[in-house]
Amino acid sequence: MSQFHRIGIVGRPGHSGVAETCQRLLEFLTEQSVSVIMDETTAALADAADSEVLAREQLASNCDLVIVVGGDGSMLNMAKFIVPDQVPVIGINRGKLGFLTDVLPEEREAQLAAVLAGEYTVENRFMLDVTLAQSGGEEQIGAALNDVVLHPG
Repeated sequence: MSQFHRIGIVGRPGHSGVAETCQRLLEFLTEQSVSVIMDETTAALADAADSEVLAREQLASNCDLVIVVGGDGSMLNMAKFIVPDQVPVIGINRGKLGFLTDVLPEEREAQLAAVLAGEYTVENRFMLDVTLAQSGGEEQIGAALNDVVLHPG
């Protein structure tokens, strides 16, 4: 029996194949009797009329697992919303690299079936606490997975 009863799906619009992958995930998880929750953008990509829709910021606190469909950038972007709730994340690669989103689209059902059957290991990633001190004394505080990128301006 799966410990994952409510699974969130987040897709990166504009990436090739993301809409199709999100739709197939929705169908597969529904067949497995799993409740699927999507953010507004992902629900628009997939035919998600019967799925629960929440703001991206609320997904992790309402899910047992989050699936990110896109590239490593999509995973890094979503990490800031997931960190406070420490919800497990699976990345399905629809980007270029796939260091963090390492499940291939053609393996999604087999990989998810294994996860739902309890056949998985958890990789704990380390997070960076980031404080950006600006010249006027203002500080921005956040968390980062993997790296911090600074742009001039």
